[in-house]
Amino acid sequence: MPEHIICASCGKRVGRKRTPPECPYCGEKKFVRMDPEERLGKGPEWWKEAERERRVRERL
Repeated sequence: MPEHIICASCGKRVGRKRTPPECPYCGEKKFVRMDPEERLGKGPEWWKEAERERRVRERL
């Protein structure tokens, strides 16, 4: 299953397999792994909601 690496502060895709040392767009160092299908048709804050849902699923 393909995965995208997303910057946790600006929400942009920064890689597919390897995590970069820092985000090329904003310089932050925190990243989130995301299924590319989760990104489609969402606004700029989509990744925060997706991370919240993922954490809830992991707790169950």
